[in-house]
Amino acid sequence: MVFQCTGKVSAEVEMCMNMNFTMPPPFPNSTHLVLKRKKICYKQNSTTSDTLMIDAMVATGNSFYIGVGCACSVVVIIILISVACYLKTMKARRTDVIQ
Repeated sequence: MVFQCTGKVSAEVEMCMNMNFTMPPPFPNSTHLVLKRKKICYKQNSTTSDTLMIDAMVATGNSFYIGVGCACSVVVIIILISVACYLKTMKARRTDVIQ
């Protein structure tokens, strides 16, 4: 998330983002996450606000790649778990046929 300064007033602002994660009924678990950030805004002219916008766009690009990497990791883990379950089921079927 990018929160931009207006550039009209110099100030330091504290920002807090509260998130609650609750699991479905089989494993009821609730997690409360608080993200705190201090943002410093300066009174400035229009030329420096352009450079701040470029820096903000670069930061969001990096978080995009991190998100894609995490999503790919989750997919690989799900595939590995499903292959392990399949192999376990096939092994159980083979032992049933032998007996």
